[in-house]
Amino acid sequence: MEPPTVFDGKCGGLVIQLREVRFHYAIEGVSSKEWVLSGLNLSIPSGEYVAVMGPNGSGKSTMARMLNGLLVPTGGQVLIDGLDTRNDEALWEIRQRVGMVFQNPDNQIVATTVRDDIAFGLENRGMPREEMIPRIEEVIAEVGLDGLEETPPHHLSGGQKQRLAIAGVIAMRPRVVVFDEATSMLDPTGRGEVLEAIRRLHEGGTTIVHITHSADEALEAERIMIMAGGRLQLEGTPAEVFSRAEALSRWSLDVPFHVKLREGLIRRGMPLSEKTANTEELVEELWGLLSKG
Repeated sequence: MEPPTVFDGKCGGLVIQLREVRFHYAIEGVSSKEWVLSGLNLSIPSGEYVAVMGPNGSGKSTMARMLNGLLVPTGGQVLIDGLDTRNDEALWEIRQRVGMVFQNPDNQIVATTVRDDIAFGLENRGMPREEMIPRIEEVIAEVGLDGLEETPPHHLSGGQKQRLAIAGVIAMRPRVVVFDEATSMLDPTGRGEVLEAIRRLHEGGTTIVHITHSADEALEAERIMIMAGGRLQLEGTPAEVFSRAEALSRWSLDVPFHVKLREGLIRRGMPLSEKTANTEELVEELWGLLSKG
């Protein structure tokens, strides 16, 4: 097992802490003996953008549902701003702080127009109408759904539906938004739209936890966590994690194309750095070498 690397967070105080979290599902009321999470420890500072990757069955989605109390640990603690998800009295407050966006947006859309769907959660919180209207307009602009306010959700594209699901979550102004494979059902255009919405959220100070199978999507994050066997196996910046191609292959995880290209060029004798964060950095480095002649 790879020991987790140490990450020195540069963001604010910790908003998410998992301490020795263990979990197994109950099937027809009988607890399974198979641990889905088996001593998971992780911490996420306020304002950080974290991508979580891992093979199928690694416990990623189970962990995601722990963060707003949809699931509670069989053992250990999940703390959100110091609030324990096992405390029923704290769940309302926890769910105000942590929003969830799931794989299928249709599961989160409940109203007959874009505007009404965003209003749904705010109405349930009892927000006065004079506060609700500007909040809805602000959120619609944030996710790029301007001009679609009266559109029925079933007339939207997949990417637009997922942005509507995001709008309904961020209208509540959570501190954290968890994306559980929220782009996996989308075409490239829709995926790009959702990733842009995530970027804007992060730039505005929201803590992002992005569960994804895509190495290219994980490049957007400040830190990548690799889960396998219900535990955190590896973590670090994208450049650090994707430089461990051999370790990633053991968990059936791929690396971005620019990493493969860089390694191939190094094997052919080109003096490139061992860690390149993205395609743009690799191109700049190659251009610099070519310019030197």
